[in-house]
Amino acid sequence: MEEGYVPAFPQVMRISDKDLNIIKTLLSNAKNSRHHEDLGVAAAKVKNYLQIETDMYPYEFLERLLKDYNYLSVK
Repeated sequence: MEEGYVPAFPQVMRISDKDLNIIKTLLSNAKNSRHHEDLGVAAAKVKNYLQIETDMYPYEFLERLLKDYNYLSVK
């Protein structure tokens, strides 16, 4: 992780490993255009659960969430 990285969503630590794996799978499947709707649904559910308000696009939001998790889980 880059030096000076600042997590945007520290609430990510409240998500289960199972849910994080689902997010990873959705992101890897997002290259297939049929799965973009799934990303929107998943992002909305995560934002609601973690009480996050952001204007980020679903893919960008979920990707940042995973990056934050990876950063925070090794601290």
